[in-house]
Amino acid sequence: MRTTDILAREHELVRLLLRCLGALSAEARIVGSLDRSAATSALALLETFVDWAHQDKEELHLFPHMLAHATPAEAEHLACVFADHAAERRRLVGMYANMQGACQGRECDVERFVSHALAYVRLQHRHVDEEERYVLPLAGSMLTREDDERIVGGFAKIDARAGGVDDLAERVEALCRRCGVGVPDGEPSYVLRPAPPPERRVPGVQGGPAVGNAR
Repeated sequence: MRTTDILAREHELVRLLLRCLGALSAEARIVGSLDRSAATSALALLETFVDWAHQDKEELHLFPHMLAHATPAEAEHLACVFADHAAERRRLVGMYANMQGACQGRECDVERFVSHALAYVRLQHRHVDEEERYVLPLAGSMLTREDDERIVGGFAKIDARAGGVDDLAERVEALCRRCGVGVPDGEPSYVLRPAPPPERRVPGVQGGPAVGNAR
């Protein structure tokens, strides 16, 4: 299912960003200030990719379709996972609020930034683990092919709004190099390509040949 494949690949990039954020936080505590350039890049990626793109895909497209098929118990579990996003955003706001002072070496701002950053890392790791343990397998079992095509079409619109995904892996890897975080050799599985549109088949011909692509 393309919906779950896309989100699983994006989770690999999220985990790399969390490692970068952890490395930046550890360095800030040791040297007494935050690396402005690396922190600016990290927060920009957390905001534009993780929050605006990845989590919007889940909130605006995946979760509504899942809730339409979910049992009451499943819906309650999904609501708990969905609520994590708000907690993560509060920590991101906290990092932004203290970044300037932390870059200038103000001890209280360094500690506040690091506190928000490490809390964000813990929240996001737990959230991604829960999505991969519960949400993505559940999505794979409940969504129809038509659901999958509609969701992936919505994902494509979010990627276009966010400026595309062509250079996303390169931007994350560049940050990893600056933070001393290792990345896989070669082209790793998290390299994202724009999702191809679903095939449009001849109406009324089951399993008929593809006659073109349509979004």
